[in-house]
Amino acid sequence: MTPLVLAMAISAVVGIGLALVVAGLTPAKPDLSAAVTRMRPETLRARRESETLPTDRTRTERIGVWARHRTDRFAVLQAPLEDLELLQIPVESHYGKKAIATGAALVGCTLLPMALGIGFVIPFGIGLAFAIFAWFVPDLTVRDRAKDSREDFAYAAVSYLRLVAIARRAGLGLVASLDSAAHKSDSWMFVRIREELRLARWAGETSWDALERLAARTGVPELKEVADIIRLANDSGASVSDNLMARAASMRDRLLTREQTAANAATSSMGIPLAALAVLFLIAMLVPAAIQLSPG
Repeated sequence: MTPLVLAMAISAVVGIGLALVVAGLTPAKPDLSAAVTRMRPETLRARRESETLPTDRTRTERIGVWARHRTDRFAVLQAPLEDLELLQIPVESHYGKKAIATGAALVGCTLLPMALGIGFVIPFGIGLAFAIFAWFVPDLTVRDRAKDSREDFAYAAVSYLRLVAIARRAGLGLVASLDSAAHKSDSWMFVRIREELRLARWAGETSWDALERLAARTGVPELKEVADIIRLANDSGASVSDNLMARAASMRDRLLTREQTAANAATSSMGIPLAALAVLFLIAMLVPAAIQLSPG
């Protein structure tokens, strides 16, 4: 090997080494937007579902994955995703409960009449009808729970808006007021709000957009209204604490009116059973008297 070739080889090795050293010492520039996206609850949930091995899931979740894969294409058979998101119930676990309830109803309501000697066609029809009903029973239960939780979230949204107005009166900026108000309570509603605000801050998004996204996922219109009010407050650029207080009072009065209307409707619906009970009482009183007065 000639001295020139040897010198060129040594220079190439030294150059590659220096390039690797410089590349290692140069700070990386991570994609913060992609990192925050990966930290979002829905992204983490989807990645956990894809990375979770079948052996790591519970039996109910494995059944739920199978049931969801075969029924999710039909809109009428889909689970209420907004209610599950609000209650933070895993979708696979919910589908597993639906499938187990359906199978138990089909088998139980078919085999029991068959054991009594009725045959097969009629018991199978009965079992199929009960199985269809059992598929929707977990959905009805979730909807009832979500209705109460959504009502609680609506009142929490009003309280949150009032706390934002109070923080604005204290001289805090709008973004700081939103963050401060979210830390005034440890209830699950405020925890959801401040988690969403933290993710929005890391992603460089506005807080009102984060609240609107949370309202869309959970189906809480009052939270979306709060997001719209805060967006308007930010656009006005003035001290709007009195306006925020007034809007919060308006939302609270509307919720109380809705609750009073529901209470009046429930009270009115009690009139029919009470009237029926009164008629039965009168019949019970008059029948013995009529029997005694009859000539026979």
